[in-house]
Amino acid sequence: LGDMLSGRSFDLQDAMSAIEIMDPQMDTGMQKEPAADEPQVPPVPPGADAPTQLVIGLLDEIMCAEHGHYSGLTLPQTIYRVEWMHNARDVGHLPLRSALIATSRAMIATRTLVLRGDIHEEEDYSGSMSGLSLYDDVSDQNLTAMLHEAEELCIAS
Repeated sequence: LGDMLSGRSFDLQDAMSAIEIMDPQMDTGMQKEPAADEPQVPPVPPGADAPTQLVIGLLDEIMCAEHGHYSGLTLPQTIYRVEWMHNARDVGHLPLRSALIATSRAMIATRTLVLRGDIHEEEDYSGSMSGLSLYDDVSDQNLTAMLHEAEELCIAS
């Protein structure tokens, strides 16, 4: 159990070809159909009064997810596991909102550099965005202003 079958007529290439195409378990870009009894309401984003422990925990999770993406995992497996990344603009806590958007922008900058430089292999870096928004419509000036405002808010607290 758990061992790869091999033989003269069945090798790794044959095993990879045997994977069912469009199988939701194998295609991380596919959206899984929710069960009928599964709630459809996403969690409420943290407000301006979010506890510091929650914000620190979320920032830690975001940093770990970002590192996972740079290590070769796809966006849906990494930062877009965090529910609020899908609607970062709705997060009421300014430092968290600015961190979410800044992380997305850092990832799109890295993606651009890697793809333009053609310095990646498919198994090393996943450049696919899977149709997800990385907030590239937020200008550098607006993001910098948002980060400075978040920093001032943190200093004042």
